[in-house]
Amino acid sequence: MSLANDRFRAPCGRARRPEATCENGRVPDSPTGHTIRLRPSRTALLVVLFLLFCVTPLAFEATPLLVLYALPLGVLLWIIRSGTDIDADGVRIRAVLGSRRLRWEEIQALSPTPRGELRAVLRDGSLMRLPQVRLRHLELISSVSGGAVPTPDTPTAERDESASGHRAKE
Repeated sequence: MSLANDRFRAPCGRARRPEATCENGRVPDSPTGHTIRLRPSRTALLVVLFLLFCVTPLAFEATPLLVLYALPLGVLLWIIRSGTDIDADGVRIRAVLGSRRLRWEEIQALSPTPRGELRAVLRDGSLMRLPQVRLRHLELISSVSGGAVPTPDTPTAERDESASGHRAKE
């Protein structure tokens, strides 16, 4: 199954760089050896520059205020370090101070939140937050997981109608 569709292509024909891409914006038919890396947008680095600009006058007022530089440094570490890597073996959740590897056998399901984020439901019933993973990434996750995550083949509206047991009035 190829997920190469216009949703992952830029309007000008070039592949845009969404959070997850493989081979020029397309996910290949064979998921073996491919990893989806979901990270915060690199444009968030502009926030770090802005924070440095704002903190500098305050930090040089008094020596103890130099500790204010920890704020932009913390944001920088979060941008560079946090995220989720997804491959055929499982999921690696990366945080600022560590990471955790979950094999697909440990994950019972992926559960969406009202905000469109996905959380892993583990076999023991606990929830694990998946940083930067959104509902829109489900097709990519399905193709790379090697069948561990089923392909969402029905549109969201049809699933909602069948789950509620009745159709929306037209």
